[in-house]
Amino acid sequence: WRGYLYQRLARDYNLKLLFSPSIVMQYRNVHNYLADFDSEQPLYKETGKLLSQLDEWQPSTNDLSLPGRIEELWIMMYE
Repeated sequence: WRGYLYQRLARDYNLKLLFSPSIVMQYRNVHNYLADFDSEQPLYKETGKLLSQLDEWQPSTNDLSLPGRIEELWIMMYE
């Protein structure tokens, strides 16, 4: 979801967000992949709500700095 947050911030600064393939190799330990999938279900089901919130979000302060807006947006997400 971090990409969605930073994409929203990039809109205010007329910036673009780029995704690229991974440059590292990860070796996963043996575990229950189905349990991982089940624990991630809320992320998939709530994405629409997140996108709506991000679309409606307006900074509540006059702090136009990117770090200030990042902090404010993360606080919104936490709450």
